Amino acid sequence: MERELAERLLIEGGSAGSSSIGLYEPPYPEADGDKLYAPFNAPTSPKLYPTGDDTIVDVPDIIAAVSRIEAEFAITNTVGYIHAGAQWAAYAARYNLITRSGAALKTPMGHTWVFGGGYVNGLQNVVVGTSAPYGWRDQVQVREWVDTAHNRRIAIAERSVVIGFERAVSAARILSWCGC
Repeated sequence: MERELAERLLIEGGSAGSSSIGLYEPPYPEADGDKLYAPFNAPTSPKLYPTGDDTIVDVPDIIAAVSRIEAEFAITNTVGYIHAGAQWAAYAARYNLITRSGAALKTPMGHTWVFGGGYVNGLQNVVVGTSAPYGWRDQVQVREWVDTAHNRRIAIAERSVVIGFERAVSAARILSWCGC
């Protein structure tokens, strides 16, 4: 389930109906077809990979996940948002990966953390870095109903809200809770 949601975020770009966009990532070393995490001395020339099975990279801990995502943000010159389940907030704070900027939680490089309860079951151990989210909303629509039998007047105000982002830049699956 976590892989499906993260891949859908990467492929759909956070909005319904958008086309599949390749994930921009540097060519990390490969062994037996599996990607390895290589934070240091990795080649610096980026390459466009098609989205697919190799879009989510396994990393040992949350420090490696944030390091990888922030490196991708730097390469793509993106001011980004890092989406993670609420279960990762305490670990990120433990390893000094959270600084407060007013009401916002920031990473060491100044990107914004987005911790959410919906990500706990949705993303699980996957951390996703995206471009800035955008929101659209329509006009408020008021619907009224008069219940003469019970002497009540009922009004409902509704508004549709859609939130999306331009592109998912990177995703990492954390393999260890404790960083061991």
